[in-house]
Amino acid sequence: MTVDIRKLRHAVEVARSGSVTLAARNMFITQPALTRSIAEIEAQLGLQLFHRSSKGLKTTDVGKDFVSRAQKILYSFDDLMLHIGEHGNLNTGRLRIGFASSIFQLFAASTIIEIVKNFPSIRIETIAGSGEDLVPMLVSDELDLLFGRAGHMERWSELEIEKLSALYCKIMVRKDHPLSELPEMDPTDILAYPLAQAAVVEQGSSEIRGLYSLHELEPVEPFYICHDFELIKRIVLNSDAYSPVFNVTDNFDRLKERYMLMENTIGLPKQNLAIATYRNRERTPAVEKFIEYANIKIGIQ
Repeated sequence: MTVDIRKLRHAVEVARSGSVTLAARNMFITQPALTRSIAEIEAQLGLQLFHRSSKGLKTTDVGKDFVSRAQKILYSFDDLMLHIGEHGNLNTGRLRIGFASSIFQLFAASTIIEIVKNFPSIRIETIAGSGEDLVPMLVSDELDLLFGRAGHMERWSELEIEKLSALYCKIMVRKDHPLSELPEMDPTDILAYPLAQAAVVEQGSSEIRGLYSLHELEPVEPFYICHDFELIKRIVLNSDAYSPVFNVTDNFDRLKERYMLMENTIGLPKQNLAIATYRNRERTPAVEKFIEYANIKIGIQ
């Protein structure tokens, strides 16, 4: 006994809509055709999946179980078709991008828009998080590529890293910060205040620890670490915290209106923006095209 995928979709939509009329409209088929499809499924199974009444259709107990399992089958089937499509051409498939800190989404936006404009059939999914969370997703084929800081991602030997651009760094504080009153300042003046960081340089990293150790200082509590750069900016505006900020050019005009920006006098190491893929998996055409566009838009030419 077999029930084809099309009929599974019919049953799931009828259960969701609670009405053959509404389900038929949503699926762009005639009501008699949908009624006949549901009747054929029930005849094949020898089970009643729906209670009929003047108020519409409602799943029976066995119908609820059938629809629940059918939804999982349809999700797996659709996922399979997407996955297979990724290895064909750029007229179908998907691109799953991880950002090791949400700030990097700003740098990738123009590349994503270019993909959307030129290949509208490509499904794009993005997620932001820490490298520790996203790298396992990349390795297990839950992501296609990872966008972030080269120095951070190079810790994983299973990744293939392609550097795109140097990252310029400034130190950001609010305009009326006590540091603004100093005629001169050295690294210890800045390190004496709390750090607000959008997870580009993690609190526990050797880089941050090294800065404090170099000057024989203990990190100032509290630390503010999160993946939302907009939240970091609000924290800086409402506290004495400082935050290292990065850009692919030396132009930070978008921040100058509300913040005081200082040179990287605390000595954070030079950073590079990069894309990482899993070296043991062949790149799909969509991944190759994304990397090509990223090199054009923000890369080192």
